[in-house]
Amino acid sequence: MSEYGLRKYPMRKFEHEVKEKALVAAILDTAPFIIISATDEDGLPYSVPVCYGAVCDEEGVRIYIHSAREGRKIDLWRKEPVVTCVAAYLYNNVDPAFYYRDVFHDYRSVMLRGRLTRVKKTGEGSRHGEAVQAMLRHYGRGPAHFSVPHYSWMDVFVVTCPWEDVSCKAEGPMADMKYVRFPEKGDPPVTDPNEYEWFMCRKYFEKPPVAKAAAAVPDVPSISAPAKVEGSKIVVETTWSDRGEHVDTDAYPLLLKEGEKLERRYDMVFYNQPETFRTEGAKHMEDDIENTLGLEKYSLDLDKLAVDYGSVALIAGVYDADRAGRDLSQTDALRVTLKDADTGTVLLSYAAGAVPAGKQAMQIARLVKTQDGWYLLPEERTFDHWLIPDVFAQYGLEHWRE
Repeated sequence: MSEYGLRKYPMRKFEHEVKEKALVAAILDTAPFIIISATDEDGLPYSVPVCYGAVCDEEGVRIYIHSAREGRKIDLWRKEPVVTCVAAYLYNNVDPAFYYRDVFHDYRSVMLRGRLTRVKKTGEGSRHGEAVQAMLRHYGRGPAHFSVPHYSWMDVFVVTCPWEDVSCKAEGPMADMKYVRFPEKGDPPVTDPNEYEWFMCRKYFEKPPVAKAAAAVPDVPSISAPAKVEGSKIVVETTWSDRGEHVDTDAYPLLLKEGEKLERRYDMVFYNQPETFRTEGAKHMEDDIENTLGLEKYSLDLDKLAVDYGSVALIAGVYDADRAGRDLSQTDALRVTLKDADTGTVLLSYAAGAVPAGKQAMQIARLVKTQDGWYLLPEERTFDHWLIPDVFAQYGLEHWRE
């Protein structure tokens, strides 16, 4: 199954979101039961825990349950068949010497919304056999465990949930099936203390395309002093050229508060977080590996940013610099160019000077809000490490994991 495109709305703590459909399916197969919530006569949720079985395919998730044919929940389901479901389970560490993935406890949860209908036992399009097998399989049972007398007075229902109405999260980032199952007593610990840092800087594609054309080097003058930005909706293009092997440089803005401080780790946009959650003023647009080599883009609405922020640091950093053996000194013509978002007209541009060897990330310039409007400042600042959490710390964010 493919990944991404799971939800209509992004998860605020994006590193907790589980996006791959195969992992969501595995988590649903592991949770002990599911809670189904309908709406009662007073407009309040009416929630019932039930046993279930899940089947996932490219279209979505089907949650199968069984129930008596009469009762209050049946009446509510018939009246308002759109329901929400929650499946969850928790790992609680009882041994202080044993940490799972370097945390004291861990959890998994899947939230779904869909339409609940009765499954026909026979006839064209019936999924009754699939439903019964899914429920038996979920609890490790086979055909011999099927109770005919019990079955005679129950009905089978299905909640059909499209992937866009499925949300899944975990305590830590999850990109591997080995993390779905919690360890049992006697199992070796599953520990990766750098996993959060890794996720904050992990590309969302595992096999990046390489046959992309290189960006044209902009032929525009570079400012040498602070210059006013004549416009509010802009696109920031970060460009560079390579000396030989491609330097996978990532560009992102840090939205700063008073004192040039980064208040929260969500005050930025990058390839794993295309939009911020506090403002609609910044949006990630293009990563150079997926589009044009040597060109990264994000948009800024300066009027919206002005409500909460005093400046914006325009950052570039070499992705996976340590493993790749690359740094920013191996690029030429590193530059930020501001364009009008509607017309594409170049407003301002600043070309950075030569970057010292060993510097993996850099503030190329900074946008600053004044009483007279926004200005682009040619203000360079280099960093030894490319990892986003390391850069966060340089702007005063000490406890970036909330």
